[in-house]
Amino acid sequence: MGLIALFGVLFWVMIFIAYVLLLSAVYKYATRLGQERVTWVVISLFCSPVVGLIGLYMEGETDEHRKTRIIEEEKWRLYCQSQEQTSPSNTSNECITDKK
Repeated sequence: MGLIALFGVLFWVMIFIAYVLLLSAVYKYATRLGQERVTWVVISLFCSPVVGLIGLYMEGETDEHRKTRIIEEEKWRLYCQSQEQTSPSNTSNECITDKK
């Protein structure tokens, strides 16, 4: 009976760890989209982390976060263009892209 009880405990510990990992995925995804992290984690706690991830996917990126991301990408693009113009043979690795 002791071995079966041990397997039962291990099963629930693994379920708990998987649940916490899924909640951390919801937290990171909400951060990446610029959404309220705590709100989405609480929703995921009460419903399911899968429901939280689907909700975040449907909600998408916030307008403020999208504007910030576009500005950062534009600064990066301008930086890479200036690097290419100053020394085309010595382009930084962070500016290398596929040019097809």
